[in-house]
Amino acid sequence: MKDVKKELEERKKEINEYFDFLQKIEKGDISPNNFAVPAIMRASCILMFYNLLESIVILAIDRIHVFISTQDNLKYQDASDELKKIWIEYKYKNFEDENRGSDKIFQILKNINNDHIKIYDENAKDKTDYLNKVKGVSFSGKIDGKQVKLFAEKYGFEKNKRVEGKKLVQIKHQRNNLAHGEMSFQNCGRNFSFFQIKKFKQETFLFLDEFLNNVDEFLTTKKYKKITYSSYW
Repeated sequence: MKDVKKELEERKKEINEYFDFLQKIEKGDISPNNFAVPAIMRASCILMFYNLLESIVILAIDRIHVFISTQDNLKYQDASDELKKIWIEYKYKNFEDENRGSDKIFQILKNINNDHIKIYDENAKDKTDYLNKVKGVSFSGKIDGKQVKLFAEKYGFEKNKRVEGKKLVQIKHQRNNLAHGEMSFQNCGRNFSFFQIKKFKQETFLFLDEFLNNVDEFLTTKKYKKITYSSYW
């Protein structure tokens, strides 16, 4: 997860530089040639916040798939219940296929315990090529605090507790309005004060920091493995 955290810090720096420039305009330290510039820049900030959120969440979920598939040689029988469900969805979701008779399904079930968990396609042209094979994984234009909470439940990592990301819903909706042409950048930016944009930035950064720590802890402590209980006499 070090590379994802590094990516997050680099993207934060980029956003902060843009945000600092906007702050100078808002304070009157810089006079724009057009009165609409501050509003357009505020809307652009919202777009940057959402793009950061979506890209980091995709990278983190991608790393879960890659790590589990390549680092632990994990068998189905040793995986957590959450991971078993993901594995079944990924590889065996076509049980209803008319070409699969009962004999073939029986063989799959007979051998499944010794199957190695591989939820990663190293030849995929795009990481979402294999992520989208798993039901309930939605990305483009759909990431907010609630969706990340669903990811946490699905994969078994901790949900955000300190920063739940309630403002991320607004960021998502405004991003979609801009992306689909339902609202101009100028009109979008006029709906938010500089103070509100600052709060959006703070919540996005803090939310992602906690999210990545949760995913990192999930992988380093191997919570994707089945819990085994020792017997004491």
